[in-house]
Amino acid sequence: MKEMKKFFSFAAFALLTSAMAFSLAACGGDDDEDTPEDPQEQPGGEDTEEIIDVPNPSIVAGTEGGHDYVDLGLPSGIMWATCDVGADKPEASGNKYAWGETEPKDSYDKENYKYYIANNTYTKYDGYTDASVLLYTLEPEDDAATVNWGSRWRMPTQGEFVELFINTHHLWKENYNGTGVSGMKFINKKDAKKYIFVPVEVSTRPNGDYYGTTRYWTSSIMYSREESGDVLSSEVTHSKFGDIISDDCDTDFIVHRSYGLPVRPVIAK
Repeated sequence: MKEMKKFFSFAAFALLTSAMAFSLAACGGDDDEDTPEDPQEQPGGEDTEEIIDVPNPSIVAGTEGGHDYVDLGLPSGIMWATCDVGADKPEASGNKYAWGETEPKDSYDKENYKYYIANNTYTKYDGYTDASVLLYTLEPEDDAATVNWGSRWRMPTQGEFVELFINTHHLWKENYNGTGVSGMKFINKKDAKKYIFVPVEVSTRPNGDYYGTTRYWTSSIMYSREESGDVLSSEVTHSKFGDIISDDCDTDFIVHRSYGLPVRPVIAK
């Protein structure tokens, strides 16, 4: 996608978010706490330094509107859904939505985007045509999570993805719970039985190298760009090039709002 590009570096983003006590970390970053004797202890104990893989469905904290959510022990208390919007199980791929639209489509481009006018101007969420009305996050009527799952659900902000990435353990799974689906687990640091799974589609080269990525919408828009349609997305990647295997989690990918991406909802306690 030619219009997709990095907006600022990992280090710069960590500096900008320091006021929120966040610092973005690559997947696999761990606390310096000592590992307790029971690495799967319940919330209230110490964070576990060792990453534990529990081969069972996650323990859910509750259900809202028929959709389960998990307590990952995050400072904000935000709970994350076990599935994408449009999926009925964690390993399934959900629907794709343009940012600010609430129904999936057969194709995604500027011309069929709900709020597009012409010449990179929009009828809503456009700081160039009406700078007096700046909406920095999606309103509920434009939020695919809220419209499809109910009023308590919503799309996560960029800051909430940062919180997820730095306050959980991350573990790549080639065959999640025997489903044959690859992806990343985000695990509660105090209780390994509580986690969410993000499916990632992996492309393998003839030489055995591979690369997989999944990008999710955040509800956060950018106004400091020449292209006013740019929106922040978050990315989970896993790759192998030669002898180097790496996992990565980023929250600063810039994507044009007309593209189709999945949505992983959150809910407040």
